[in-house]
Amino acid sequence: MHESTDVRKPGIIAKEWAPGAQAISLIGDFNGWKRDEYEYQKDDFGIWSLYIPSTSPGVPVIPHGSRIMLAITTATGEETTRIPAWIKSARQPPMDSPTYPAFEGVFRPTLNPKP
Repeated sequence: MHESTDVRKPGIIAKEWAPGAQAISLIGDFNGWKRDEYEYQKDDFGIWSLYIPSTSPGVPVIPHGSRIMLAITTATGEETTRIPAWIKSARQPPMDSPTYPAFEGVFRPTLNPKP
């Protein structure tokens, strides 16, 4: 997950590889853990992509330090969560979190490196 460097398309870009999944979405305390707000799109090779546009210049879509998870619907229809593959930090959430006692990812955005 990284911040877009395209000034015409500011926001956050994320990718996951999960060829057997039926659906993936990004959830966290930043969106009230809603599964249907930030849904990834799957390509023919099992790579899921997400673009979250910025709503205001200079204002992060997802605040630094937010607790985040992937909400996944498996090939058999089971709903589960996991920490994103690209996450750099994780911690156990408070007891009132919907994902407790599983660990949650901590969002620490990075700029997209130049090619």
